[in-house]
Amino acid sequence: MITQGDHVKITSRNDIEKRMEYLTKRIQAWDYTAPCVIRVEAYVPVTSTSQSRLFHMWCREIAGKWIKEKPTPEDEATIKMLMKHKFLGTQDYEFKSTIVAGQVKSTNKLSAGEWCFFLDQVYDLATKGGVMLTVPMDSDYSKLKRKQVE
Repeated sequence: MITQGDHVKITSRNDIEKRMEYLTKRIQAWDYTAPCVIRVEAYVPVTSTSQSRLFHMWCREIAGKWIKEKPTPEDEATIKMLMKHKFLGTQDYEFKSTIVAGQVKSTNKLSAGEWCFFLDQVYDLATKGGVMLTVPMDSDYSKLKRKQVE
């Protein structure tokens, strides 16, 4: 059965023939209790490791300023969880018949644009809290911010 979020990435015209067989099998396997949709759109990487690394660095910097004693990796993890809770929120996860309610959303599936917005919110909160965060000029975040100005 096809689930929401299935996708096939085609990188060139040469890939079309190779992928069509797979797509045809997946469409034929659909149970049609609900209609399916096929959408063709530009590929956007789901996540940015550059932005993820920047977020982790910022959590260390925030922990270093907001925690009076020497910050620990646990403090960084706490800041990370607080930021995700505040700006991404929570969701319920279901595994078989078990529902785990109110879990902090993951950053794993954020697009580059969503990452940028999330980092903007973290940056704003940190600077209002007296923490001047490092923003490397070669980070994806900096590149996206410059692109917004152009």
